[in-house]
Amino acid sequence: MEEEYCRFDKYIDTFRGRNYGLIPVKTNGTQLNNRFKNSEKWELIKEKRNIDERNDNQCDIDRGSNLTYQNIETKNIVKVTQERSRSGKTLHWSFCYFFEEQADF
Repeated sequence: MEEEYCRFDKYIDTFRGRNYGLIPVKTNGTQLNNRFKNSEKWELIKEKRNIDERNDNQCDIDRGSNLTYQNIETKNIVKVTQERSRSGKTLHWSFCYFFEEQADF
């Protein structure tokens, strides 16, 4: 059985701040995801949000999401996993490329 090729790029985005807002410190993963999202060559074919639902008196917790992008011309696939800390100050991004060349936008 042949194994499927997968190349990983991992990023950790950090934010700081208190009370009413977060100030971005480092957002490389978010910027790369926005490039896929805003590109005309890539389309979002699958999205799954990971939300912990709480009872009536508590806020739901956004744990991140799983996204799958496909290139319209070459049919190359990129799977993106985003995990969010409970405080929302840290985002762990993982980009899995199922092709060897660089992604063009």
